Amino acid sequence: MDILSERLSHDPFLADASHSVLTRITAIRTVAEIFHSYDDLEPEQRAHFNQTLMRESERLAESATEIFNFLERGSAGRRAVNPAEEVDDLLYDNNNYFPELEERAEGLRKAVDPDGGLFLTDLILHLEAHHDVHVERLPSEELPSRGHYWNPERRIFQLSRALPITSSRFLAARLICRLEAAEEIEAVVGRAHLTSETARERAAEALISYTAAALLFPYEAFREAALDLRHDIEMLQQRFAASWEQVCHRLTTLRHPGREGVPFHFLRTDIAGNISKRFSASGLQLPRYSGACPRWAVHEAYLTPDRLVTQYVRLPDNTTYLFVARAVRRGGGGYWAPQAVHSVMIGCDTAFSKDIVYADGLPLDNPDAAVPVGIGCRQCPRVDCLQRAYDQAEPALEGGTT
Repeated sequence: MDILSERLSHDPFLADASHSVLTRITAIRTVAEIFHSYDDLEPEQRAHFNQTLMRESERLAESATEIFNFLERGSAGRRAVNPAEEVDDLLYDNNNYFPELEERAEGLRKAVDPDGGLFLTDLILHLEAHHDVHVERLPSEELPSRGHYWNPERRIFQLSRALPITSSRFLAARLICRLEAAEEIEAVVGRAHLTSETARERAAEALISYTAAALLFPYEAFREAALDLRHDIEMLQQRFAASWEQVCHRLTTLRHPGREGVPFHFLRTDIAGNISKRFSASGLQLPRYSGACPRWAVHEAYLTPDRLVTQYVRLPDNTTYLFVARAVRRGGGGYWAPQAVHSVMIGCDTAFSKDIVYADGLPLDNPDAAVPVGIGCRQCPRVDCLQRAYDQAEPALEGGTT
């Protein structure tokens, strides 16, 4: 521990990152002091300082995220424990944004449907006409539980009739991207730090889904609609014929430099609390090796499936966030057909609350009204929490003992 502490204290990345964080904090504090001391600012001046405050807040969040990522992986890009974590690292290292895949999706969209509708019929017709793929809609009992099957040798793509149209459409888009964006996806996988064939396969599948989302939900159109609708996810579902999870996931990929969307975090868990998807651009540290704080809305959403749960939370360091979660079901078919239940949560720093419809009505001006939460029990210092499952890990004491 002493050797590790010594190495980290002299690491050049941490030195630069610490300087960046302190610079951002100083800028934010300066603007806050101006707002506190001067009530008679002209509208143009106030707007200028507001823009400065937002810009520096975003940069502070980015710097903090970089530090968290560094500490998770180590300065030398520590090998992740398993393939899933390596794919997580790939997404974090690229800020969940891949410009070459966005560009490829733009070209595919024009080829599939120049009119821009991209209905399921358009996708199927493109597969049949350009790839000689025969698409079949079959009863759910004739297919695997995931509801679809692709046979590349026979060029047969089968979809369950029980799948919702949003899922069928996304699966058809994935197949188009698998067949037509393989070169771009392979280039991204090839330059990533992946140590096994399993990790490379998982990364390719994740990037196929990324490209499919970019195909169905065009970057600029989706970003503008999100801003116009104040990120009303259900309205975005209707406008883009998408599922809740598809919209939430696409919102986290709007990270084009200079044309960014709101920096969101995204978390998906199963009913046992296992985390299956995670990404954070908001500055919120998401747990990697254990369950998330039991007070988070991602867990409460299971109490009211298919209904939204909004939450205003405060972390031990007094940062505040807006959480929005919803429990969703997957699967379908008859009485005996298995189903999967997940909770999908998206959120952001409350600094962006004016752009989020779910913030309306929440007492954001009263920090005491926020739900006190942590990241996970072992890291959380809240000793009076009735939801605590584990004691806080004891901090290291002077002299190297615990």
